[in-house]
Parts: sequence; structure tokens; C-alpha cells
Amino acid sequence: SFERIILEEGEEVLLGRDKSLPSCCHFAQDKISTLHCRVFQQNGDIIVEDKSTNGTFVNGERIGKGQQT
Repeated sequence: SFERIILEEGEEVLLGRDKSLPSCCHFAQDKISTLHCRVFQQNGDIIVEDKSTNGTFVNGERIGKGQQT
């Protein structure tokens, strides 16, 4: 099941396998990196930044390590 997270300007959430992440952000799957991506709001837009070694997909499109969409 998924939990909806509301991000305010300047807030961020980290997603990955790291067990120290909140339960809503922790995924125990092999294809998920320990620190997989960062999601944050900037100027009213939701930004996804790839932090993984496995690649991050947004709406079926792969974004490269360190890239944002």
C-alpha cells in the first residue's frame, strides 16, 4: 500500500532501501538502491532527483544519476 505525502516548498523526502528511512519511504526490493531518489518541491513543481546506481524512472522515462525531472 502507498501513503500520500504532501510536500511544502523546501521540504524533501528520500526514498530507498535504507532501513533508517520512514516506513512510507523504505522499500525492501533488490532493484531499489539504498538511497534511490530525492523528491522535493521547488517553485511549485515536484522534482525527482536520481540518487541510485540502478536508475530512476519517472512516468516510464529513465532519468540519469544526479539528474532531476
